[in-house]
Amino acid sequence: ILVVTDATAPDVIARFFEDAAKVDSIVFAEAHAPFDQELAIVGFRDANGATVVYPLVASNQDEGICWWVKGPATELGVSPELESQAREMAERVMEELGWEGCLAIEFFQMGNRLWINELAPRDLVAWVLEDALPVRVQLQMHKYIWAPDATGV
Repeated sequence: ILVVTDATAPDVIARFFEDAAKVDSIVFAEAHAPFDQELAIVGFRDANGATVVYPLVASNQDEGICWWVKGPATELGVSPELESQAREMAERVMEELGWEGCLAIEFFQMGNRLWINELAPRDLVAWVLEDALPVRVQLQMHKYIWAPDATGV
């Protein structure tokens, strides 16, 4: 990851691209967004459209690297309205894409609005699974709570 500012020397940027080309790596560039904080939500959707969306979380970013993720975000000062907006956006994205399985959606919070920054089928989902968060237990419970034709998440 290279974070480019007005002070970044052109030779540093050129070397970054050269190093990426040596290992046949694809480089993605995006404009800086003046966001207040980065938030994320994890959702699961099965083949029948049954959806589970878990509480919004907040992350701490430093130079493009995520150092920690904590939640629920509403206990960290994020408004319930923003959590509701994130849940609605997650459900809509999964429905519109016909998504099946796990999906993490990362948001930039800018004032009272959320902007989708990234759809991450694995990144945050790996964090949930590796840290054995209660989500895993809840998903297993859903297998027994939902009707047999609604399972699959």
